[in-house]
Amino acid sequence: MECDGINCGYKDAQVLYHVRITVKEGEAVVVFGSNGSGKTTLLKVLSGIIKPWSGIVRFRGRDITKLSPHDRVKLGIAFASDTRNLFLSMSVEENLILGAYTRKKNVKEGLEMVYHYFPDLASQRKKLAGELSGGFQRMLSIGRAIMSKPLLLMIDELSLGLSPKMVDKLGQALMSINRERGIAMLVVEQEVYLAGSMCRRGYVFDLGRVVAQGDVQKLLKEDTVRRIYMGV
Repeated sequence: MECDGINCGYKDAQVLYHVRITVKEGEAVVVFGSNGSGKTTLLKVLSGIIKPWSGIVRFRGRDITKLSPHDRVKLGIAFASDTRNLFLSMSVEENLILGAYTRKKNVKEGLEMVYHYFPDLASQRKKLAGELSGGFQRMLSIGRAIMSKPLLLMIDELSLGLSPKMVDKLGQALMSINRERGIAMLVVEQEVYLAGSMCRRGYVFDLGRVVAQGDVQKLLKEDTVRRIYMGV
């Protein structure tokens, strides 16, 4: 995945300015920054929810800037946004099956993979999504995204509102998926140390611009990054 020269926003309010990022095949990359820095907007552009004012989005060398979210899913791009997209009156397994709408022939295989990495979902497969805790709903939203058998999985705010135990469980599972399945990941994350354990390379956003990029551990030691992100 690559985006170059992305400018976009909402109505007359510009949010992203000349953004350029890349995620290589099988790579895990983090985007972090303070609230309102444009991180979530970036994921919406890459997933096709928001069309950029200018710039280009490429996936595996193909220009997908004008493609719909549905067509991007078929190409192998999945976006686990948050739990608001779950169908709360449907079971865990029914929600997962819906995630395979572009891969209907591979539902059984997809379920086996999700239950392998998230065994807690397997034990609650008949439970209604609305009866799950916030942490397990987040797990379900990620599992549903994986059901599309993506080449690139994008995750927005993995740790937001979750207990440290659940965050660790999700982080460990995602690292295993990346390592064992070769699924590339682009993770927006406020908790920089979690991000550092999951991803080797990262981008720092500030006021809609990429202000630093490179090795995550080195980024966290840079004075500019610490001042922008941590206020120190």
